[in-house]
Amino acid sequence: GFIGVVDNEANSFISSLVNSAGASIGSKNVDTGIKNLGSIGTLSNSGSIVGGSSDIYNRGTIGTFSNSGSISGGHSGSGGYGGIGNYGTIDILKNEIGGNISGGSLGIADFGTIGTLSNGGNISSDFVGIGNYGTIDILKNEIGGTISGKSVGISDFGTIGTIINNGMITSGKTGVFLMDVPMTLINTGTIIGDNGKGNAITIGTKNAA
Repeated sequence: GFIGVVDNEANSFISSLVNSAGASIGSKNVDTGIKNLGSIGTLSNSGSIVGGSSDIYNRGTIGTFSNSGSISGGHSGSGGYGGIGNYGTIDILKNEIGGNISGGSLGIADFGTIGTLSNGGNISSDFVGIGNYGTIDILKNEIGGTISGKSVGISDFGTIGTIINNGMITSGKTGVFLMDVPMTLINTGTIIGDNGKGNAITIGTKNAA
């Protein structure tokens, strides 16, 4: 099946939103496939979600968001940041095995709060794979998971409590860029910058940024 746009307005509630395998929400001709200003209990995607600017825009609350399908948007000079833009709260965000989240500027852009972000699939973009400007309590890249960006794999200008990497974080320049804030990074996988020629991990300063 196909739905042009899902628009959940402020003070509205959806208990469960499921996009099944073979189904599609949005298109490159609309800004956003799913826009949430209210509350969604569970959001599950096994199909395709597409947006010209961004696929999923959240300024409300989402309990659990799981993806095993395709979330791809903001490519080809559309000016959008990409896959998922969070300005609200997501308790649990899971990109599962076989799941793909990609975007033009950012695969996932967090300006709000995410409790746990886990990846067992692929998160990528033309610039930064995951860009955090808000708060992420735990970011975990599972075995078999890949986070990549042409410039930076993971970029943190906000607060990330703990990064756990058991998979692959790679980029054309810097694997992981972290600001000078207290956090924990645990790595049992691979972090690479510029095919081993760039910085795997860069720790910057707010003044330099």
